[in-house]
Amino acid sequence: MSKPQRHPFAMWSGLPCGQGLAVALGHSGNRCEDRPGDKREVTAVGFWDSSPFGNDDAADFAAALDETTAQGRIEMICTVLERVATTGITDDLDAGDAPRAVAAAALVAAQCPAGEPVRSNYGPSTSMPQFPGYLRQLAIAALNRLVTPPSWLAEAWRDDVAWRRTISDLRNVLDPPQAETLFDL
Repeated sequence: MSKPQRHPFAMWSGLPCGQGLAVALGHSGNRCEDRPGDKREVTAVGFWDSSPFGNDDAADFAAALDETTAQGRIEMICTVLERVATTGITDDLDAGDAPRAVAAAALVAAQCPAGEPVRSNYGPSTSMPQFPGYLRQLAIAALNRLVTPPSWLAEAWRDDVAWRRTISDLRNVLDPPQAETLFDL
């Protein structure tokens, strides 16, 4: 059995980035289509609104976050963001990871200076630990991948202005537009 590779952003811990999520969700960390018996359809079914926790996968992710340690929560968020951010542009996104990544990015954004707390009955009820700074860049990369084709999630929400605004707002909090600085010479 090969040793799991550690994500370069995860050097602060002794764990490979995917271990926490795999343990919390009860699987080896394989993608949905690689798990026998998983018949999940890649559609917008299971979404009730355009908020980061307005869907079944994100609500399940929040419940799993509530059931683990503070270190485990960091690891789970890192794992899902990493899997989405590193999905190649020739591969479509995993059916469960895509909405979880939006939820994870919202939790990271909540700790940014312009971030707002996650207010959802379906979000985590346990307070989040202080996230390492590198998760901010990983969240930006994941959101960028979510809106880059092929992306079933972006395609499903293509005509929904509220969903596009949610993603745009998260990206702006995680990576605020820089004001132009003019210098007097």
